Amino acid sequence: MFEADAEVEGFHRDDLARGYARRIRGAVEAYRRDRSPRPRNLLAAAGASLAATVVLAGAVLVLIRFWRRLNVMLESRYTHRLRSLEIQSVQVIHAERLREAVRTALRVVRK
Repeated sequence: MFEADAEVEGFHRDDLARGYARRIRGAVEAYRRDRSPRPRNLLAAAGASLAATVVLAGAVLVLIRFWRRLNVMLESRYTHRLRSLEIQSVQVIHAERLREAVRTALRVVRK
């Protein structure tokens, strides 16, 4: 600590050094306190982890349900439309082939 630094801050050099030492000591104590393996800290961290796991599991279940409903909706909508792809008794595209193509595309998108 130099005299010029203390003058800029408006303090005596020793007072400024003590103030900095007090702030550093407080920061080190807070760091150690926050990272100490106290039971309260461990329980709080375990609770936060459990809550995050429950939220993740819920989100995964919602996505699975959504995907299944989307699959059912798309398949029911396009199965009906695919059967009507015939022109004057000559089948242009086999409905079953198109249905399988849609199912395969949905499987690829899902993965």
